[in-house]
Amino acid sequence: MRRPEVRTRVLSLVDAGNIINVLPKEAQVEQAIYTMSPENRLVVTDKATFTLDINEFGARC
Repeated sequence: MRRPEVRTRVLSLVDAGNIINVLPKEAQVEQAIYTMSPENRLVVTDKATFTLDINEFGARC
């Protein structure tokens, strides 16, 4: 499934258990919260310029 937001992934060659998403510079990290989207997906958002669906590798409800 294609996601609407552009993502940069940094993958470890040693430990596949960590997923790192690089946030865009305009994201307001101090304002970031975890919340449920209207599609019942867990997202992290600053409620201004940035929203990222973080359920990509998790279970769907």
